[in-house]
Amino acid sequence: MPAEWQTLAAVAARLGVSPRTARRWIREGKIHAELREGPSGLEYHVPEAQIETAAAIRDAMPDDASLGEYVDEREGNVISLLEDLRDRLEAATEGQVSLEERLRQEMREIQDQLEAGIEALRHARVSEAPPAEAPRRWWWPFRK
Repeated sequence: MPAEWQTLAAVAARLGVSPRTARRWIREGKIHAELREGPSGLEYHVPEAQIETAAAIRDAMPDDASLGEYVDEREGNVISLLEDLRDRLEAATEGQVSLEERLRQEMREIQDQLEAGIEALRHARVSEAPPAEAPRRWWWPFRK
């Protein structure tokens, strides 16, 4: 077996947890593993990168917290962040809808005012005086 994959027992020992806990993390999707043929049948093998990531998380945690609790807390934080993002998106969408409705209402009012003004101009009485005759020029040879 290549060195970049470790057995479940080796992973549990490196992380300082029991093999049952490591197996549970695999079932829960907290650690990626593959079932491969081993000396006594199928057994879980974990990529080295997963072990390093889990160990880094474990080292970054306070001493009184377990890796499972930390991962559960992180998942809870991600879920709460996603829910908050969903709420903000819904609020923004509602705000956009109300803004669009206000703009439509204002456009209707402006259109109504314009139509009323056009109608008023059509019905307005404009006194039409005949155009004034151009004054005759005494020096112009072509007179009517």
